[in-house]
Amino acid sequence: MVLCRVMLFNSYSTGSVTASSSGLDGGFIGSLVEGSISNSFWDTETSSYTNSPGRNETESTGATGKSSQEMKTKSTFTDADWNFDKVWQIKEPQSGHISYPYLQSNPQDPAPGLIDAPFNITTSSPASIK
Repeated sequence: MVLCRVMLFNSYSTGSVTASSSGLDGGFIGSLVEGSISNSFWDTETSSYTNSPGRNETESTGATGKSSQEMKTKSTFTDADWNFDKVWQIKEPQSGHISYPYLQSNPQDPAPGLIDAPFNITTSSPASIK
């Protein structure tokens, strides 16, 4: 995909990426001809890309690659000033689930990328299973 004269902010990508032309591929965007991207992320595991070129291979697009676990961690986005009070929602481990962010105005069931949260059970005495 070639984006021209675009201004993207607070966005993310989680899908797999294929490109029909070498040099026009990346985790978040293939090529940014004119415009800007800020506070945006892509999942490096689901896309299989660790880079996302801008106008050339060395110029940053303003998007940052993160692992799937980081993409399902609220602080990844709040550290980039995403608004989880009024705009975004994310399932957190204490809810028993983990998800990618989604818009509060567009609730999704199930939430995007929803998985059960891993649980660690500890006990001070040996458990007995019968």
